[in-house]
Amino acid sequence: TLTPEEKDLVWKFRFYLTREKRALTKFLKCVVWTDSIEVRQAVDLLPLWADINVDDALELLGKDFENKSVRSYAVNQLRKADDDDLLLYLLQLVQALKFEFVEDKDAEFDNSSLLQFLIDRAIKNHVLGTYFYWYLMVELQDLQDLNNRKLYAKVAFRYFQDLLQIDHFRSRLNDPKKPILKVNPLQLLLDPSKDIVGIDPAKSTIFNSSLAPLKICFLCKDNTEYPIIFKYGDDLRQDQLVIQIISLMDRLLLKENLDLKLTPYKVMATGPDQGMMQFIPSQSLAAVLNDHQNNVLSFFRQHHPSNVPGSVYGIDPKVMETYTRSCGVGDRHLDNLLLSPDGHLFHVDFGFILGRDPKPFPPPMKLCKEMIEAMGGANSPHYAQFQQYCYTAFTTLRRNANLILNLFSLMVDANITDIKNEPEKAVMKVQEKFRLDLTEEAAIAYFRGLISESVNALFPQIMETVHKWAQYWRR
Repeated sequence: TLTPEEKDLVWKFRFYLTREKRALTKFLKCVVWTDSIEVRQAVDLLPLWADINVDDALELLGKDFENKSVRSYAVNQLRKADDDDLLLYLLQLVQALKFEFVEDKDAEFDNSSLLQFLIDRAIKNHVLGTYFYWYLMVELQDLQDLNNRKLYAKVAFRYFQDLLQIDHFRSRLNDPKKPILKVNPLQLLLDPSKDIVGIDPAKSTIFNSSLAPLKICFLCKDNTEYPIIFKYGDDLRQDQLVIQIISLMDRLLLKENLDLKLTPYKVMATGPDQGMMQFIPSQSLAAVLNDHQNNVLSFFRQHHPSNVPGSVYGIDPKVMETYTRSCGVGDRHLDNLLLSPDGHLFHVDFGFILGRDPKPFPPPMKLCKEMIEAMGGANSPHYAQFQQYCYTAFTTLRRNANLILNLFSLMVDANITDIKNEPEKAVMKVQEKFRLDLTEEAAIAYFRGLISESVNALFPQIMETVHKWAQYWRR
């Protein structure tokens, strides 16, 4: 937060600052928005300012900026994003519609550049259109805020109106020879890039748990299978947000040529208490350790043995490489860490995020001795490489912290469990993890200490044993 003196200084040098793209959001926070003359002067500077990045454009669509010209400027910057990038921010942009400045509450958003931008892009790309539709439907069904439900009802109505203006869509609806119910192939709702032609009943089942989730194995047009899990009675919005952030992080790391073999499986909430997720064939790390005498290497040898010269521990080198890259995970108990036969280690069930944990004294990372032994031990080259991956990933994400923080900021009014409990602290908790107060060198040293602390933590091992016994007696 800038002091009054600092704000005066920024305003004084505003013309000089127009060449600094990172200065725009700071400048706009210095404007007295109740002063019409000052507002006009600020708005007149927008076309002169150096083009801002996506992260700053997202910040300008938050609740702190109601001015229509400012928000339109931010939308114009977002027009440069391609569809793949836009999909990564779409969840937050739908939330940002709550902050659109509409003078007449009964107006049909004729003055909302953000809404028209989202509709235009959703109509042109069926993947964006599918996600946009379901993000709207979830907000429509949320009983928490009646005003928001009315707002999203208007948005949905406007979207459907624009859809009906598309000639091929309208002709399909009006043609009795082409019933909608007999479309084949059909786009998979969870992943619209996939066309499905049927279901394999033999591989579909109902899981034996309290909510009885349904596993459906879809058959795709390209002769592949796409298993999903449908849940009713479970709010998947928090999982959806976390997986979205992991997908974004994966994209950011790949841009730096760092492939950590992450598994951002698809998650889609279709209502406040229902949704679906992609099913990845795997076992919990707890089950792997139990079945293989606490030896993950034995699990890999069973599924991917190798006698090729150069293979370590008798395991396919590609599997060891994948495992080493994907091992950097946050604090989870072993039943919520899944391991696939090809070495992908990933999270499921994000019921607790942003520091909230049912267990006391959780370590900063889940890095048990069995995971390190699977790399060949603390003195192995695989473990040294794992640590280097951690440092590179941490510094890369720190450089993109503003983007990640702004995405969380746009979610503070979303009805997501671990955000709504303390919305004012949610963004701060994420910011603390990046240690932006440190230099990059000091941040790496700090992260090195976190790894060491996590490896040597005794209390989590005790809690894991307690959890294992609790699960046993529950069965």
